[in-house]
Amino acid sequence: MINNKVISKIHEDLSCSEHEEADTKIVYHVCNIDAQANFVIRCSDTDIAAIILGNIHHLKNGDSHIWILTSTGNKQRYVDLNTICEQFGPSPSFCRSLPAFHANRGCDFNPAFFKKGKQMPYIILKKN
Repeated sequence: MINNKVISKIHEDLSCSEHEEADTKIVYHVCNIDAQANFVIRCSDTDIAAIILGNIHHLKNGDSHIWILTSTGNKQRYVDLNTICEQFGPSPSFCRSLPAFHANRGCDFNPAFFKKGKQMPYIILKKN
């Protein structure tokens, strides 16, 4: 603050103008941190989990760990995304396909499939 005015500066190294949504900006920043770090991302829906799982292979430091802190009402829980990714197996293709699956079946911006279910498409995705 200078002379009772708030001065702001855009740090170009942290800017990612090609991302409009906060979900993808968070993933962009998490993936571009060089140092080993533990990340806890607080969110209320599955959008960011699907995007991170699809991009976890882009982490600059493979020793980093990512958790989602989610809550409904008075219940908070941590979801370990690294462990989920490992449970899908050695092939990275399943996790990499999750953002497209989510955009088609569960995204906030795709109401066409509202109340149509995701179980059968998920089973087909996992099988193939």
